[in-house]
Parts: sequence; C-alpha cells; structure tokens
Amino acid sequence: MNKKYLLLAALLLVTSAPAQAGTTFDSAVADYNNHNYGSALDKLQKLERANPNNEQIHYYMALSFQGADQIASAREEYSWVSDNAKSEQLKQNANTALQNIAKWSRTRNYAGNGNYFAHNRINPAYAQLRRQQQLQQEQQQLRQDAASGST
Repeated sequence: MNKKYLLLAALLLVTSAPAQAGTTFDSAVADYNNHNYGSALDKLQKLERANPNNEQIHYYMALSFQGADQIASAREEYSWVSDNAKSEQLKQNANTALQNIAKWSRTRNYAGNGNYFAHNRINPAYAQLRRQQQLQQEQQQLRQDAASGST
C-alpha cells in the first residue's frame, strides 16, 4: 500500500514540474517584456540550470542580457542559440542579433559620442554641462566672426 502512495506522489511530482517550469518561464518572459531584465535573468538562469539545452531559455537569456547592457554575455548566449538551436527561426534571430551587436560594437566609442547616452543615464547633469559647453563655443565663434567682420 505504501508503494502505491509513493508511486502516486512521484507521478504527481513529475506531472507538476513542467507546469511550474512553464509558469516560471512565462513569468521570466513577462519580466523581459516589462523591461525587468534582472528579474528575468534570475528566473531564466535557474531554468537553464535545470534545462541546459533549452533553446528558448538561452534565447531569452540573450535578449535579457542585451536589455541589461551586458553585451558580452548576450553575445555568448546568442552564439549558443546559433550553434545549438533546432528552430531555424531562433537561429536566424540569433544570427541577426550577433550581426547587429558586431556592427554596434564597431561604432561604439567610449571616449566620445558613442557614450553620450550612457552619460545621460548615469549623470543627468552631463547633458546640461555639454549644452553649456556648446553654447560657450557658439558664443566664442560669434564674437570671432563679429571681430573679423568689423575690421
């Protein structure tokens, strides 16, 4: 009789596990869609440990890493999807993302304009300072033009 209950408990555990995993995956995707990348990554990484070969988990991890501006990790996950996914659509999406990251990385300049938006996110006063500098340069140019025009 104990074996019967043990078997029933095991059966219930096995059948409820996919439902919980699906709910967690759905919750992670919802977090990603709501731009809660950290929460999505926490859930997806737990799922990935239990399902290391799930292409959708890796794809959403890549998207979440990219959304969180963790480009190296995003590239790693997109590469995994590109190399291992059975879905041609996911492979194509991952390859397109890898191409876009490569193109973006070539034009990113941390010393110049490529980091302008990051400065605005980190320090909102940066935009005001930059605008003041531009106005000073414009005023200096106008004074020089006025001085050269009056001679």
